[in-house]
Amino acid sequence: MFESWAEYNNWTAKDKAAHLKSALTGNATNLLHGNTRATYAEVVGLLQRRYGNREQHEKFKLELKYRRRQPAKDIQSLAQEVESLVSRAYPRAPADMRKTVSIDYFIDALDDPPLQCRLREKEPHILNEAVYTAVRLVQSLCRLCVVRKRHANSSAQ
Repeated sequence: MFESWAEYNNWTAKDKAAHLKSALTGNATNLLHGNTRATYAEVVGLLQRRYGNREQHEKFKLELKYRRRQPAKDIQSLAQEVESLVSRAYPRAPADMRKTVSIDYFIDALDDPPLQCRLREKEPHILNEAVYTAVRLVQSLCRLCVVRKRHANSSAQ
């Protein structure tokens, strides 16, 4: 995104360095201590070493492997987290592979075997389709539970 802005505004390397430095907040500003005259390439290098994904691919893959939906977390947020982690874990993978991997990790993260099984049966082709189908299945299962409870309560009386 930053590169797009820089290109659109015809910024020089010196302009990019100034804008990037001024945009840093929180702990990222600490990277400039002793480096206030850093060039754009040097600032980018500092940021990549501190926050970059190059050495963190395995970390993101592990996060994906063990990511599970918490009871209060909505399905859409889970899908966004999975999609973000997949892009960080597999940054150089072809888009179609990332789509497939995202769907698989999303289904695994639902942590509800009956839901996972029914969702896999539907064979979603894109993550949004998997999310939509999962939400519909959860709603159907909730309605079914309500009907069963009503039936059990009426039978008990």
